Amino acid sequence: MIPLTERQLIELGEDLGRRLPSGAVVWLEGELGAGKTTLAQAIVTGRGGLGAEVRSPTYTLVHRHDGPFGQIAHVDCFRFRSADEGAELDWADLAAGDLLLVEWPGRGGAWVPPPSLLVQLQHTEFEELRTVVLVGDSVPDMPPGLEGKHV
Repeated sequence: MIPLTERQLIELGEDLGRRLPSGAVVWLEGELGAGKTTLAQAIVTGRGGLGAEVRSPTYTLVHRHDGPFGQIAHVDCFRFRSADEGAELDWADLAAGDLLLVEWPGRGGAWVPPPSLLVQLQHTEFEELRTVVLVGDSVPDMPPGLEGKHV
């Protein structure tokens, strides 16, 4: 687990945005307020995402951002009342773009494509820190300043 400040979380996200392979599916897990949307914003920024400001797609479920390598889709499954609601999204289309970022993937059930990278965020006893765990085939080296941290 890596304890990070919000600034470091943003730096990590921007670095992930630059390094993730095209077609990557990133699951963002963590309790409310753990930093999932902050990390998604940073990934889109690091990827060169264009268009509207990145914000949580909780009420619209999906936000799409144009990027230099294609569409970046950001999905938030938090409002699903059951995993069956995941069937209502065109996951194949969402995954066909450059990146697919999924918050609360467990609520989307088996419909959500498997992750190339799983990011788990947790609160710590210190309000300004979050712990981050990166798991998967697409885990890049840590960005400068964080390279002493272990995943």
